[in-house]
Amino acid sequence: TIKPFIMETKETLLKENPWREVAEKIEKNGYMRLEKLNAYADDIPFIEEFNKRTKNPDHQLHTEILPYPFIGDVLGARVVLLMSNPEYKPFNDEQDWYWAKKTRIIREAVPGAETKIAAVQLMAYHSRKYKPFPEKMGLLPSQEYTKRLVKYLIAKDVVFVYRGSKNKARWFDLVPELENATCVELSSRNACLSEKNCKDGGFEIIKTGLTEDNLFV
Repeated sequence: TIKPFIMETKETLLKENPWREVAEKIEKNGYMRLEKLNAYADDIPFIEEFNKRTKNPDHQLHTEILPYPFIGDVLGARVVLLMSNPEYKPFNDEQDWYWAKKTRIIREAVPGAETKIAAVQLMAYHSRKYKPFPEKMGLLPSQEYTKRLVKYLIAKDVVFVYRGSKNKARWFDLVPELENATCVELSSRNACLSEKNCKDGGFEIIKTGLTEDNLFV
C-alpha cells in the first residue's frame, strides 16, 4: 500500500517530539535527572546494544546525565548549527556557558540573534568522543525525529552551519536534502560563529539569514 503524503508542520513536530517523554519523567522526579537511563524509551535497547559492542570507553553513551538534543528555539531559528553529539564530562553542566561563548560575536553583530540561532545534535547522548552507530544497527528512533525536524527546517530556508567534512558527510547522509539547502562551513572544529571561522563569506550569509524577514513564523 502507498502511504499518503502528510505535510510536516510545527504542530506535528511539537506533538510528536520524543523528548517530551523524557521531560515528563524529569518533571515527575521533582525536576531532577533520573539515577539511570535518562533517555527516550525507544532508544534504550539501541544504546545498550551499542555500549555492549563498543570496546573504547570514550565512545560509550552516557545516560546517567540528561541528553541534549537541541540548543535554542529550533523551530523558530533562522540559523542552525549541525553538531555531532554533546561531549561527556562527569559534571556536564556547561552547555549554556559554552553556547553563550560560541555565539558571542554574532550576537554582538546582530542584535536579537540569540533568539534566532539554534543547534541540533546528530546524537543527543553524551560521549567523550563521537562514534556513529554501525550501519547494520540503523538509526536511533530519536534520530528519525531529528531527520524530520531538519527536513522541515530546510523547507523554511534556514541557514545551516557544519564543522568539517566528517560532520558534513554524516548529516548529509542522514538528510540528503541538505544538498539543496543554504549551508556554511566552519574553518575549524571550533563552533564559534565569527568572520574568521566561517569559510567563503559564510559570516555574511549567517548575518543575512538572521536579519531577513522571517516569513514563516
